Amino acid sequence: VRVSNLEKKVGNISWAGDAKMMYTNNAKKAGEGSEDTYKGRIRLNVKGQVNDATYVQGRILTNMYFKDAGTDDGNTTMDRLFVNHSFGDKTSVVLGRQDLTVFSGLEYDDAFDGAKLAYNDGKFDAYAAFGQLNEGDYKETDAAFGGLGYDFGVAKLNAAYFNFTGDKAKTVSGFDSIWGANLVVPVQDFSVFGEYWDSNADKNDNAYQAGIGYSTLDASKPGTFALNVAYNRVGAGAYLGGTTYDASDFFGAIAGKDLKFWNVFGDVTLQKNVTLHGEYAWDIENADGCDDNAWSVSLNYAF
Repeated sequence: VRVSNLEKKVGNISWAGDAKMMYTNNAKKAGEGSEDTYKGRIRLNVKGQVNDATYVQGRILTNMYFKDAGTDDGNTTMDRLFVNHSFGDKTSVVLGRQDLTVFSGLEYDDAFDGAKLAYNDGKFDAYAAFGQLNEGDYKETDAAFGGLGYDFGVAKLNAAYFNFTGDKAKTVSGFDSIWGANLVVPVQDFSVFGEYWDSNADKNDNAYQAGIGYSTLDASKPGTFALNVAYNRVGAGAYLGGTTYDASDFFGAIAGKDLKFWNVFGDVTLQKNVTLHGEYAWDIENADGCDDNAWSVSLNYAF
């Protein structure tokens, strides 16, 4: 009886979270504002089940710096807050500040504020959205965007399109529309992947990534790992900002240029729900004021 009463009180609320301790080499020459960073982060996700079709979810974020405190040192914010309503098991509508990971995250892996309609039947998926990106060059710029994908079994193909409107559109990076495509071909534990972007900028209007990876990674199985190597070209006129890579501060130095570099990145499970993540970029070309390499390492905990 006591357990039943407790379940009634807390059964519609669930908590989860993650923590990260990270060191990043910023790929910049010595000087003011170019210091490397050593910082920590903790995120707590809370999900409230409203009914069988609807839930509300938020995420509480705190950053801490162990060297040269950043502007958000010690601040605690709710960086995600959205409502998800499902129509059956294939279609959903999400309203609020929510995650947006485009393909592998090379172009964008952060939040946007707005509404998204999504469909997924296991093989085919599609979404349409309107709102504002929460990070990057087009932060707080109105955007209508969407994407679709299909899993052929032997390969997964995705496409996406963004159109920006408002005062900031085409004034920062020189474009107000951009499209991209992503292809992943799995071969047992290996995969070959590629990504291409093209915008309506006057110059430096495309970006691409091509690479190969191997993965047995399972957060519940120590010793499993993932390792990837890729070649990248990121044009200043084809970059949204907010990339997923930790070792990416040099991305901000590509104004008016094509940034070219190789990178290797991967993870290994050290203990159950404890992973070590590493990135290394080298032969970085056209990044003014930067060295020709950058790297980052982090310990990640899930709970």
